[in-house]
Amino acid sequence: MRFNVRTLGTITLASSPLMLVEWILAATGHLPGGEFGPADAVIGLVYLCGFLAATVALKRLQITGNRGWAAIFFYFQVCLLLMAAQQQILEMFRTEAHPKLFAIADAAWPLSHISMCGTGVAVLVAQRWRGYRAILPFLCGLAVPALIAVQAFAGKETGRVAFAVLVTAGFGLLGHAVRSGSDAPNGQKVTYASRAQSISR
Repeated sequence: MRFNVRTLGTITLASSPLMLVEWILAATGHLPGGEFGPADAVIGLVYLCGFLAATVALKRLQITGNRGWAAIFFYFQVCLLLMAAQQQILEMFRTEAHPKLFAIADAAWPLSHISMCGTGVAVLVAQRWRGYRAILPFLCGLAVPALIAVQAFAGKETGRVAFAVLVTAGFGLLGHAVRSGSDAPNGQKVTYASRAQSISR
């Protein structure tokens, strides 16, 4: 099944608040099975689907450019996301049969987010997006460093809130930006002026 870019943006937008929802449910004791339980794993897996949708949409729109290294980085990100999804599946079924695989997949979770900083650099270099859109990948990519920094100074729960808020804002705005820029021709620099011109046609 091949989703169009607008649908990918919608998936990203819809799944963006799931980490915040997961934290609220866990903090209030309403998360079935508790943290690291099957329900928690399902929420994480759906969230990662939205993350993957954003990555694919950026590639389709050529927001990160069309050079060879951008394509290589895209596939690297997809591999990280697939490994992170494997961690959620192992967690869902509470299997301990593959501890090394779980450890690798578990490491892919934060690395997949940090890799969005690389996406942000590619977006800036390609200059397909201008203004606030150009920094959106950094909101997602800096969520893990923010989590670590805030945890160190304000505790675990505050760090989790910081992470959840950043990815909700980052992927939510990214999904919106993808949806609103989905009708621009591939490779065209998407600016406010070009957007206005496409609407007036």
